[in-house]
Amino acid sequence: MSWSSSIFVGILTAIIGLIASALVASLAASWYRVPSFEAQSAAFVVSLAILGFLVGLAVGIITTRVMAANGAGGFLKSLGSANAILLGLIAVVGITARLLADVPPTLDGDALMLAVEVRWPESQATSPASMRASWRRSIRTT
Repeated sequence: MSWSSSIFVGILTAIIGLIASALVASLAASWYRVPSFEAQSAAFVVSLAILGFLVGLAVGIITTRVMAANGAGGFLKSLGSANAILLGLIAVVGITARLLADVPPTLDGDALMLAVEVRWPESQATSPASMRASWRRSIRTT
């Protein structure tokens, strides 16, 4: 396989890497609550999409050249292998990002809220506010 075919496979793989990594980065921005103030989340997604493009280009060219050196290279076979490797890498990164994220639990699509109620016993007649002075006296004497 020629170098021009290798570069073409690299470019096609890079385009797939750009799209897939942008999707995973968009999900990760919501998982990690990256703020959208001053386009911080957009910069995060774009930077990871560019990284996915560069990694896709490298994976595509390297995979094609290795397969051509081993005599197992055809255009479609090299393209499929390169895309499988790249999408596997992106899937590992996405799954790791999801597992390490602090995502709140949901029930029927709504975030769960913890409600705590503290009740004063009915048998207690005095208010805790009036007991504050006696606590201060007992702390000073000890």
